[in-house]
Amino acid sequence: MHSKIDLDKSTPVGHPGDFQRDVENCHVTAIRRASRNLTRIYDSKLAPMGLKSTQRTLLLHIAARPGITITKLSALTLVDKSALKRNLGPMQRQGYVTINVSPEDARSRSLAVTAKGQDLLSKSRRAWLEAQELYEDSVGIDDALEIKTLMRLVANISEPGVERTGVKT
Repeated sequence: MHSKIDLDKSTPVGHPGDFQRDVENCHVTAIRRASRNLTRIYDSKLAPMGLKSTQRTLLLHIAARPGITITKLSALTLVDKSALKRNLGPMQRQGYVTINVSPEDARSRSLAVTAKGQDLLSKSRRAWLEAQELYEDSVGIDDALEIKTLMRLVANISEPGVERTGVKT
């Protein structure tokens, strides 16, 4: 379908046809499936370095903004703070990031990438580029860029009363 989903009033609610049609028409199902597959590809390329794409992304965000707080990183990545803390803990134990009391607010934690983390980012760049190339070759560079543009639009959709990290306001 190319517009709003047409609800078939003749099919009783709960009919198996409803469920199949909902699966086929569900935007979040399609986006999550594609995201999981793309994540699998990137993770496969980064695995020899002991790194996942989610970890590399967090390292990149922190490296680009030294001293960023967990709250600001949460807003930037659309990942709730508790999930971020769970992801950052192993990276801190491995010596890739530091988590310190923020000089601006003692209740906040500021983040920085260590020299070891910088080294991991540098060493993993070739694997990341291989994943980028595989994706771009598979869908075409023009479509890859268009998809990224569209996903940025999707990432900026907001629902009244709900913060972008999913916490009700």
